[in-house]
Amino acid sequence: MTNFEKAIAQVKNKQLRLAIKSFTLCIENNEKVLESYLHRSSCYFQLKEFENVVEDLTKAIDFDPTWEEYYYNRAAAYVNLTQYQNALDDYNIAVTLNPQYKNAHYNKGSVHMKLDQHEKAVESFLEAGALGHEDALIVLKHYLKRGVEINENSSKEEPEIITQKMAKEFLRTLKLKKNKNTDKN
Repeated sequence: MTNFEKAIAQVKNKQLRLAIKSFTLCIENNEKVLESYLHRSSCYFQLKEFENVVEDLTKAIDFDPTWEEYYYNRAAAYVNLTQYQNALDDYNIAVTLNPQYKNAHYNKGSVHMKLDQHEKAVESFLEAGALGHEDALIVLKHYLKRGVEINENSSKEEPEIITQKMAKEFLRTLKLKKNKNTDKN
């Protein structure tokens, strides 16, 4: 059994500390290096050792900067470290590498929310919703309702959270989603 096979078996048995040691041996011995960084980062993530996740995924990106999953996972670690701008940067790279990556669009919207960038959040949720992300549509409904409530209770000087254009795009997204579901039946 190779170190990598041993490490995978340890992960399956929830022996994460042992798996980390085995993946480290793989990296040191040049055995499935990229896969080892990815799986070891997953172990660190489960142990909530997010700095180690970032370190491993950064090394994986150095080897192969073209796989969006590295950026997506590193962004999730950055979110847990409350490094929202770093997370946003990685989600942006992930969706640049794969524009159809609905979860990256959704999480990008969540980070925009944390940064109080509501219009950008809505744009990201719209993109995720258009790609079929169910939760994005739920969040958009909340935003639309909240936007209407805020606009009714705000002064003229305060910016609108939901613009007419965004509301129309949201409704178009819902219609597309409904049509997709109708076509499947």
